[in-house]
Amino acid sequence: WPKMGILKWPLTTYKTYREFYKRRVLLLAQYHDNLDEFQAFVRDNPRFIYKPLSESCGKGVRIIDPTEFSSPQELYHSLRKNAGVAEELIIQDERLGQFHPSSVNTIRMPQVINRAGETVIFSPVLRVGQKNSIVDNAGAGGILANIDPNTGVVYTDGADEFGNRYTRHPQTNVTFKGFVIPRWDEAVCLVKELSRVLPTVRYIGWDLALTRDGWVVVEGNVCAEFKVLQIADKRGLRDSLCKMI
Repeated sequence: WPKMGILKWPLTTYKTYREFYKRRVLLLAQYHDNLDEFQAFVRDNPRFIYKPLSESCGKGVRIIDPTEFSSPQELYHSLRKNAGVAEELIIQDERLGQFHPSSVNTIRMPQVINRAGETVIFSPVLRVGQKNSIVDNAGAGGILANIDPNTGVVYTDGADEFGNRYTRHPQTNVTFKGFVIPRWDEAVCLVKELSRVLPTVRYIGWDLALTRDGWVVVEGNVCAEFKVLQIADKRGLRDSLCKMI
């Protein structure tokens, strides 16, 4: 990416949708001088998530403990060598956390604005981590299960990108099929509200996390790995999407 591209993309996205994140997100990059802001962030956050911008699929995401460094300044200069973002930790609702407590387990909620200008929730997916990973991304071994967009009920077994299928989570023994996503109507309403912010962007894959206070945006994905929507259901979706757009 060009230097300014690294800076503008995460900052613009966060500023545009800031009210929906409900937490602080801080850009760290060589060309962005914000040491004072970072020091204040560290004072308020004894631990935080760091996500490198050059990676995807959860690679390089880690929890940072500032006490493991000699000073906030040392940590700051270490992290900004490669552009990334620091975020406050999300404390998830126990009902989704029961699948795999080590990761924040999210809902991939693709929104499509169809030809009539209506927002459609298109093939939502439950994503959970496994093997003590802190991320739930399919590319990092996460398990996927499809959700009925009308009811919020998981209607498939779990599956991963390596061809494995799971009736229950292999570490926690929680059953996938039949699980009711809590506060589903609120998640749907949130995505429809998000879609109205930039209605010219007709397809976004939103990742949402459920906290005790409600749903928050984890991130928005302009490509949103279309395969993730099809793995557990074992059903192609291209024709359905083309009819809408």
